[in-house]
Amino acid sequence: MALTMMIMLIQITSMTATAQTTEVTNESELKAALESGATDITISGTLTVSSNSLTINSGVTLVVTGSFTINSGVTLTVKGTLKSEGYGSTINNRGTITNSGTISGWLTNWGTMDNSGIIDGGFVNKGTATNNKEGKIIGGLGNENTFTNSGIIDNRGGNIGNTHTFINSGTIDNRGGEIVNGGTGGAKLTNSGTIDNSGGTIDNAMRNTITNSGTIDNNGGTITNYGTIENINGGKIANLDKGIFNSPGTYNDNTGGGSSPSPSANPTSSGGSNSNSGGGGSSSASKPTPTDAPIVPYDSTPSNDKPTSPPDSNTSNDDNDGQSGGFDSVLLIVVVVAIVAIAGGCVLLLLRKRK
Repeated sequence: MALTMMIMLIQITSMTATAQTTEVTNESELKAALESGATDITISGTLTVSSNSLTINSGVTLVVTGSFTINSGVTLTVKGTLKSEGYGSTINNRGTITNSGTISGWLTNWGTMDNSGIIDGGFVNKGTATNNKEGKIIGGLGNENTFTNSGIIDNRGGNIGNTHTFINSGTIDNRGGEIVNGGTGGAKLTNSGTIDNSGGTIDNAMRNTITNSGTIDNNGGTITNYGTIENINGGKIANLDKGIFNSPGTYNDNTGGGSSPSPSANPTSSGGSNSNSGGGGSSSASKPTPTDAPIVPYDSTPSNDKPTSPPDSNTSNDDNDGQSGGFDSVLLIVVVVAIVAIAGGCVLLLLRKRK
């Protein structure tokens, strides 16, 4: 009897566990699963939401092992957990995602992303993304359009890449991490909050701008500037504990009150950095030679600065060719005149003989 009851208990437990895992393959199945109260939902293939705005409630986990796309005009509200798992799994947003829960794994945003929860994993923004005061982003972040942060970005040992507009009024923990303000030119990183670059690196490539009115803690870190760094409105760059500030580019210190120490005051800094903290002016350093240029994942030479094709070797003696051409013309005229004179003499001789 006891054995029978144990077997029945195992069967019931197994059925319950199976019932809690719902696999969906299309939009209508996903909508039904979310509305039914299922707590564990899996997308294993390719699923696109095109017509229904959906909510992942608190306590619900949606796992993507394939591809999950939110189309334009659709809103996905995440209060629970949305995560991509496994090689090649992706979450793609072309509509709107509002997150107050947890999103983990690989997420690419072409639409609108509003985060007050946690985003943990590889996040690429090609649209408009906002990380609010309650929000936290952990791990890698790539911004190719407009990204605004008033919350926390934990980039310890990670990578942040910006090629367009990155606005920070919150906190970026870049200890041991890397921030690259790069692209082909025109990237703008604006900081009015705090960036902790202790032991980390910040690279500002040519034709790009970092504007700081907040605090950049570069204790033991490295800042390399080949573009323009502007320190304004009482901004501070704490360049202590053997921090390195290399600035072959342009450094404008317009703090007005000298609240930011001159990077060139650090003996390990490049002589290209300049400070005008007392007067609000600006100064420009010489541009780097090609051998000094940073290693960046794009061609940092503007198209109008690239060398043209080498001159044709046959054009190097244009003046001599002109001179020889003139001499040949005179010689030709002399020869023609001589021939005409000889011909005329022959005609006169013939006429005399006939007489």
